[in-house]
Amino acid sequence: MTAFNPACLPHEERRHWMKRRDWPAGFTRHSAAFVMAFLWLFSAVWCGLTALIFRANGAKIEAAMDAGLTGWIVPVLVVLVGAIAVISAICTTISWLRFGSTTLRIDTLPSFVGESFRGRLEAGDYLLGRRRFTMTLTCEEVIRQAAPARRRNRKKQSHVVRRQAGSASRTIDRLPIPDGMGRSVLKLDIDVPEGLPGSLHRDDGTGYQWILSVTTSDGHEPAFSAAFEIPVYRREELLAA
Repeated sequence: MTAFNPACLPHEERRHWMKRRDWPAGFTRHSAAFVMAFLWLFSAVWCGLTALIFRANGAKIEAAMDAGLTGWIVPVLVVLVGAIAVISAICTTISWLRFGSTTLRIDTLPSFVGESFRGRLEAGDYLLGRRRFTMTLTCEEVIRQAAPARRRNRKKQSHVVRRQAGSASRTIDRLPIPDGMGRSVLKLDIDVPEGLPGSLHRDDGTGYQWILSVTTSDGHEPAFSAAFEIPVYRREELLAA
């Protein structure tokens, strides 16, 4: 296979390609480590601040709760958010300890709209014996929506919103193959839907991203799920290298 020359990409996308270490090397990884760390950090900060506030204003909070049901709303919501954060952190940690890091080797580097994607999923031996998987390839548009200006803060604010531009999915009945090093390899292939934009990463964080997700669909536990961003372009939009 001829090596892909990123010089044919538009300027912003070429710069994004060169910043990444995985795509030029033909792979991408999925790991819950970052999400796990964020959830534990959020839980620690939230619960710590909650404890300090309750300790410093315990008498006022108790008086408000004794005054009526409305006084219970804020304390209950604060405690509920902390509990949900801790439970989410625990579940994410269990998933990370069980599945660890999953690697997607990209054979069609890059893929093109209207053609096909092929690759190999490298995971732990927990996939051995599983033979039914669902693949979903989704094109997501990333945009920025302006938030309403506050009375005290006239500075315009915005937040990132993701919306689906199109997708394709298929179910495969295929046994993963052991690689002899305690891991399993699953061959993947899926058609890339036509009529959609290619990958685009603008400097302001907007653009289009193609996400490939793989999940077990055989009903057996533990359920496996991983998602990867892959490069997908339109041939007619590539510049002459």
